[in-house]
Amino acid sequence: WARRYLDELTGLIFEPGSASAYSSPNSVLVGQIVAEVSGKSYMEYARENILIPLGMKTTDFTYSSQAMISKAAAGAFLPDDVEGLIAMLDEIRRRGDGADFVREVDGDLAWMNRIHVFAPAGGGLIGPVTEVIRFLGMHLNGGEFEGVRILSPESVSLMQEMQLSTKGTPLGFGLGWEVFDQAEHPHTQHPGGGVGIQTLMRLYPNEGLAIAIMSNLEGYDHVQVVDAAANVVFSMLGSDAEDDEPAVAFTPPIVDAEGNEVPGSIAVIET
Repeated sequence: WARRYLDELTGLIFEPGSASAYSSPNSVLVGQIVAEVSGKSYMEYARENILIPLGMKTTDFTYSSQAMISKAAAGAFLPDDVEGLIAMLDEIRRRGDGADFVREVDGDLAWMNRIHVFAPAGGGLIGPVTEVIRFLGMHLNGGEFEGVRILSPESVSLMQEMQLSTKGTPLGFGLGWEVFDQAEHPHTQHPGGGVGIQTLMRLYPNEGLAIAIMSNLEGYDHVQVVDAAANVVFSMLGSDAEDDEPAVAFTPPIVDAEGNEVPGSIAVIET
């Protein structure tokens, strides 16, 4: 997929540095560079240098264990979008199997079969929010989490720094992060999503706060949800805290159809 996409490019949309546009394929290209330099696949490199060192034991690019399969929630979307989804998948994949991605239509929702995205550097990690927050804790702490260094402090700072056009105009992005440095509480964030899924990771470096949400339903205002979670934390930051260790809090567990408790979909870490 990535190779075909790159082969079909015919030129620049605008001159480098003159404008910006968010594009997941750009991340796919960076992932290919990582693979070429390291001599490993991007997935293998990420597992060895990020996921495993951070203790993200049930996070992967595929359903790599029965535990992941049993706890993973399928995505849901509106039934009116089914035909459009199938047509889009058939056009992108060119395999005529778009209908195989839809499990069933049940009342007000259409349910996806569990899938994984095979463009790993551009998105598609599968795992619990309880592990995603460890990744964010690393970014809050200058590239280190629980004594394990993943990135240099200089790299973390550069990733969260507003990039400028050749004319000095803020582009709204750092490296992989949206940057909101003029907000009341300056923050960086990275949203994600697709059919039946929505996610958002946000960092408040000044407050030492990270928030992650993951949902198997699209269509709600996930930015508003994170804003509300952040405001709750900000209202409590005036209290005197003697413990310097990161504190992680989650929404109450949810009971799935088999009676198993699933961790809540919002995680907050304060360092």
